Amino acid sequence: MPSRAEAFRSALRGPWLAFTPVATRREVWPQLALFLAWLAGTLLGAWIVPSPRGHGSHEQLGLPACSVMALLHRPCPGCGLTTSVSATLRGRLAEAFRAHPFGPPLYALATFGAALALWGWSRRLRVSVDTPPMNALVAAVLGAFLLYGAARFVLWLPR
Repeated sequence: MPSRAEAFRSALRGPWLAFTPVATRREVWPQLALFLAWLAGTLLGAWIVPSPRGHGSHEQLGLPACSVMALLHRPCPGCGLTTSVSATLRGRLAEAFRAHPFGPPLYALATFGAALALWGWSRRLRVSVDTPPMNALVAAVLGAFLLYGAARFVLWLPR
């Protein structure tokens, strides 16, 4: 009977992901770095208060306002993502989806990727997502994100 780790690995293996054993954890330190970046982003997102405007929460970090919004009074494709993730982390999903509908699913995907990276690092497995199905999925999500951003730019009605 396979161990739980083997069962988990075989469930994930296939056309989407590839796992390669390595000799030392040093060889997979970028996976630990990815997890730590996710953790830092999550902590920042939890610290930031979602903006009631639905965008601009990143300004609490001292970052400038979106130049597209400032110059054209229209949102760029990423406007509202920080607000959306911050609201997601507070469990306010309706607010999160209003700020940016890609925020909660992208955060969930990032969380899964971070957990997978940490799991691979702890088991000395290089996790590769460079597979044809994963590349097609990333291209589709990116295309949908840009289409949504273009539609929102054209149809934007200020709140």
